[in-house]
Order: sequence, then structure tokens, then C-alpha cells
Amino acid sequence: MIEHIYVGFYGQPIDILVLKDDEAWDISWATTRTLRIKDASGDVTTTAVSFKTDGTDGYVRWVPGATDLDEAGSWALQLVLEGASQKVPITPIQFTVQALL
Repeated sequence: MIEHIYVGFYGQPIDILVLKDDEAWDISWATTRTLRIKDASGDVTTTAVSFKTDGTDGYVRWVPGATDLDEAGSWALQLVLEGASQKVPITPIQFTVQALL
């Protein structure tokens, strides 16, 4: 994740590494990749995310839109991977969106 995220941050990719047993997990099997985004107010939205490369490196990429990170506070992301025979929610990632001066 990016070290500092501010309100209004958009257009730059945020790469998320999926680990299994402390190693990058080959997630190329996931035909559907959904990112659940919980904002500082507690509202949850979802968006599809892409692989950073082909999924064998364990990375997915989210590019926030202009209105996605719209308030300061504590946020969470949870990736849900789905394939032909499984649906796997990944442990949520907590992060802070900081206010602009």
C-alpha cells in the first residue's frame, strides 16, 4: 500500500499483495476479483479490480476514482476472490485517509 493517502487521492494505482502462509499466493485462478471498501462513515461499496500482472505474483491493482477517497478517517479494504470452485474473502486491510491542510 501507499504510505500516505489523502482525501481526494485518485488516478494512481494501489497494488495489494495477497499472502498465503506468509508468501505471495498465485491467485491467477480468480476469475472475479471484488474489492469491498469501507469508508470512515462505515458505508461499504464494491468495485472490480484487475491483476497487476497475471495473478501469479499475488498482486491485484485498484485505481481509485476521483470520488472514492472522499473523507478523512479510518478505512478498510477487503478483497474477495472467486473462481470456478471457490470464493475466498481475504483478511481486511486497515488504513487511514488523511485530511488535506
